[in-house]
Amino acid sequence: MKHLPNTITLFRVLLTIILNVYIYLDFGEILVPLILTGVIFLSDMTDGWLARKYNAATKFGEGFDAFADIFYVVTSYAVLYGYHVLPLVGLILILFKFLEFVVTSAIIEARQHDRSTHGLFIFDHLGKTAGILFYITPITTYVIHQTFSSYNHTIHIAIGVALGLIGIMAIVSSWHRIGSCYKITNSSNA
Repeated sequence: MKHLPNTITLFRVLLTIILNVYIYLDFGEILVPLILTGVIFLSDMTDGWLARKYNAATKFGEGFDAFADIFYVVTSYAVLYGYHVLPLVGLILILFKFLEFVVTSAIIEARQHDRSTHGLFIFDHLGKTAGILFYITPITTYVIHQTFSSYNHTIHIAIGVALGLIGIMAIVSSWHRIGSCYKITNSSNA
């Protein structure tokens, strides 16, 4: 039971590969991508829950889970960018936010006195919300794109506005996190 959460995370990575290869090869099909994405989302909720329930949570598992999440988001965005469904700026923003999240978490973690109260990553509400929205955007956008046969200018603008709002949340979160790191670093150097 100890290795089950990481096995589920590995399964999620493999499903992500299958999902994106499927979309790449059979662009337009909706049912299979919806099912695969549903299983990916379910496995994402299950691995952490099992790790906590069976006291099998590890820093490796937490890092592997974060890798699986970013792998899903980045590869899904990349495939949909290739089909001109999502803009490149969204992919760049996601990569920046993830890098910032890892770096600021490491800085905050290194400066905390009581390290037993949190895991490998330090979450903030706004950043977590942006992350969840980044996570659901690929399948939502893909379904909208495939459902409306005349993927018109209005839908394209609406998706752009939604991505813009998510981007603003991510940037504000990053701004606060970087500011917190700056304060922590300066206060500990004084």
